[in-house]
Amino acid sequence: MLQLKNIQNNERYISANYLPEGSSVEGFIKIDKTTGEIVEQKKADGYGLMHAISALQRLLDTPSTVKLRDRVVSWY
Repeated sequence: MLQLKNIQNNERYISANYLPEGSSVEGFIKIDKTTGEIVEQKKADGYGLMHAISALQRLLDTPSTVKLRDRVVSWY
C-alpha cells in the first residue's frame, strides 16, 4: 500500500509525491500527459515506484480543471 499526495494536474503534466507504507522518505513522479513519458522521478525508500506510476497513469485522462485529492493505492 502507498499514499499519493499533493497530486498536481495541469494541461501538460500530472505529478505526485508518493509514500510507501512503512517508509519515511517520499518519492516523486511527474508524467507528461501527451506522451505518457515519465519526465521526472525521485525514488522513495522501499517499494512502490511501479504502483505509483500505474496509479498516475490511470489519471492521465483527467481534465486539468478537476482537482484531484490524495489517494491510497493498494494491491494484492
